[in-house]
Amino acid sequence: MDFTIGAEHEGKTVLCYLKNTVKISSGAISRLKRTDMGITVNNSHVTVRYILKLGDVLSIRIDDTKEDASENIIPADIPVDIVYEDEHILVANKPPFMPTHPSHKHFSDTLGNAIAHIYLERGLPFVFRPLGRLDANTSGLVLMSKSRAAASFYFSEAQKDRITKHYIAILDGEMDLPTFDVDGKIHTVNKAIKREGGSIITRTVSSDDDALPAKTLFRLIYSGCGISIVDASPITGRTHQLRVHFSSIGFPIVNDCFYGNNKSESDRHLLHAIALHLNAPFSEKKMLLYADPPADILDFVRRKTGMELKDIIDGYDFSQNLSEL
Repeated sequence: MDFTIGAEHEGKTVLCYLKNTVKISSGAISRLKRTDMGITVNNSHVTVRYILKLGDVLSIRIDDTKEDASENIIPADIPVDIVYEDEHILVANKPPFMPTHPSHKHFSDTLGNAIAHIYLERGLPFVFRPLGRLDANTSGLVLMSKSRAAASFYFSEAQKDRITKHYIAILDGEMDLPTFDVDGKIHTVNKAIKREGGSIITRTVSSDDDALPAKTLFRLIYSGCGISIVDASPITGRTHQLRVHFSSIGFPIVNDCFYGNNKSESDRHLLHAIALHLNAPFSEKKMLLYADPPADILDFVRRKTGMELKDIIDGYDFSQNLSEL
């Protein structure tokens, strides 16, 4: 990975540049220092104390090695839609019913297994670094870093709330238009969440001291025919956050087996990560990635409303960051 030094960075040390401009963590920098020719300037090895000059080409070795590989993830030839990929990140549109991570019940049918197979075909070592995860039955965009440096960069971006995810959620019940409106008003659910009783799976809203703060923003797109369709953005990332929050205000996600009425109107809860806003790797360049909702959501909306979802959301701007409106 190469960086050509401009006038604004002349006189900085390599350490300062990597930490503050490239936003690589101290741990990743330490690893580079231990890597043969891990940090070079103009093809010569340097220490992090080197003072950068205008026109210098700073290079860092960020490729994973066989020693880094996630050996416990078995490659499986499972089709998966790659929405975007460059040398630093890979973004997939995870289908419903696919877990993100392998577990004791899912050894070879997860997103991790599918991406491992892609790397196997390319002859590259595979390390699974998703930024967060989606529930198995939630579909949509999953961001994965292809190196420690990229993972460090996006962890920092997430800590600064510079990564925004939009979900389209189909809710059970019609939101009252005078209350929720469809003229662009942003609504907030700000309720702390904790584990429910002794469960290791389910969560609940709570005012107890051990509950974790959780905030969701949403905007109503459609209300009618017994359902509501919303654009939801979780500001925090608690387990089952959107599912718990919408249930807590009386509009659970359709067919949510834990937090809804589970009327079996669908094979899964109808929640899809539709859009992702983020900066391109190691830059301030904005990116918007989008993944069309899968067929089960389209079929359900058509069956309930007699309309196509694309017509309902036509003209809706998923590029807007709800927290900035």
